[in-house]
Amino acid sequence: MEEIALGQDSQDRSMVRTALHGQHTHTSACGVNVHVWRRRKSFIARGRFERKQFGQTIGATEEEAVVGLRRLLTALDEGRFVPPSRVRDMPLITNIPSRLRLDELTAFYLEEKRRLKGEQTMRDYRSRLEPVLRFASTSEHQNRWPFAHSIDRSFAVEFRAFLHSTRTTRNGKPGSAEKKYSDRQIFNILETVRSVLNWAVQPMVRKLSPSFANPFSKEIVGTRGLKDPLRQQVLPLDVRIQMAARLDCWQLSVLGLALALPLRPEELISILISDVDLKKQELYVGTRFGGADFTKGKQSFTIPLSEELETIIIACIGDRTEGPLLCRRKIWWCPTYVAPRGTRATPRAATRDRSSPLPLRAFFFATYPPHSARVASRPANRSCS
Repeated sequence: MEEIALGQDSQDRSMVRTALHGQHTHTSACGVNVHVWRRRKSFIARGRFERKQFGQTIGATEEEAVVGLRRLLTALDEGRFVPPSRVRDMPLITNIPSRLRLDELTAFYLEEKRRLKGEQTMRDYRSRLEPVLRFASTSEHQNRWPFAHSIDRSFAVEFRAFLHSTRTTRNGKPGSAEKKYSDRQIFNILETVRSVLNWAVQPMVRKLSPSFANPFSKEIVGTRGLKDPLRQQVLPLDVRIQMAARLDCWQLSVLGLALALPLRPEELISILISDVDLKKQELYVGTRFGGADFTKGKQSFTIPLSEELETIIIACIGDRTEGPLLCRRKIWWCPTYVAPRGTRATPRAATRDRSSPLPLRAFFFATYPPHSARVASRPANRSCS
């Protein structure tokens, strides 16, 4: 079909003349001449529109190129053709939705969520979408639902039954004990799949046709189960106090904040020294680096610090002026100074006097007794007034 043979070099970007329907040049009703070329495996339609040169990829195979050329000529005839160089500047996406597979549609969704919500949220969504990708990748299901737009109610019903009968490991490792999905996790998975399909239909995304009907209705997805507010705590206060009493210097400084502050792990490890205000006894958690680092809900808030937590934070900071608040054990600064009762401990004072071998754990509890000791020392008939 080509007038000259295509080069075998994958880096060769030269174009060669080719023909579709036996013609190299196709003329639209408005008088625009469209010439067909080929670069490696792609068919390209070139021409002049409004006194400017344009080029548009119309397909990777001859069948796709014929369909793409027909759409291009129809758009020129109807006056709605937009050159590819101007499409990116348009406020709305006007292209025809492509025939994406479910895994390809999911990849676009996760990429956008990583930019908007962060890496950790993207990983959570990806783990929830793994069952539906595994369900849709079998040969039987690929024949019935080859593309994302072919998903119907039968797909949703069979996938829900698949979740109730599937056994998996809690940590994702193949050697761990297997158990069935909990009702709450099944809801999370179905809700995430429904969110992907609703996202794809949006006018600003348009990965699926606006006429697509999402089969994951409320009847199939269900409702989120509420947690029992009176459930037994896994780590009650007494157990946490016993854990803190057995931690060494570094463990108490790193885990002590996690035992006391209502923060997510990714929020705790992202705290910087500059986020701590010891004069106001406040800890800032929120967006940093011009919006590049943010919390899950992109919310910024301030947490008041008690004297006990302030002592731990002072030990974490040490003599540093900037950097992450929590650090590795190898570079952690461990004071051995014991402040007198009723006085405040500072990093400078601890640096001056290192004569006492008392570890940091004993240093904390010598200055500030554990909660159980303070409660035991209170009068039994203390009035709330």
